[in-house]
Amino acid sequence: MAKILKNTFVKIPCDLLGMEEVFAFLATVEKLCHHLVVCVGGGSQISQALREEGIESAFGSLGREITDDRGRAIALKILNGNVGRFNAGLAEREIRATVLTPVLEIGGVLCGVLCLVNGDIYTLSAYHGFSRLFVLTTADRLEEKKQQFARFGACLVPQGKIEIVGF
Repeated sequence: MAKILKNTFVKIPCDLLGMEEVFAFLATVEKLCHHLVVCVGGGSQISQALREEGIESAFGSLGREITDDRGRAIALKILNGNVGRFNAGLAEREIRATVLTPVLEIGGVLCGVLCLVNGDIYTLSAYHGFSRLFVLTTADRLEEKKQQFARFGACLVPQGKIEIVGF
């Protein structure tokens, strides 16, 4: 099978991380690309943990903002845990990928204390470095997610490189 995609980026929300259908999708993509990068999320897990700890966060056009250092630490712990578990799942299935979190380090500093970036915004940040980008979402959020990305112009396939896939 020819490698028709050079570098491929896949954003996966925490709600889909354990699904066999997602692993099957990644196995197919991995066979078609030279380098696969997976960004794992933690949105609903983070929301629940922050609620349980009584920590507020606000959602805006760029996603969730957590201003409390303890809240950012909780979010990072959840995201790093998701990376570890997802890497184990990939290894069990012999899928090669670089797995990361939507955290930015700018100028050697984690944007002050920690710069957690909304996974969709992180995907847009990766746009110019990848030949194809996939944003996975739950089936019930598929149309909403397509509308969210449509506001960024022609970034969606067929004109652009981002494809929204529902599971």
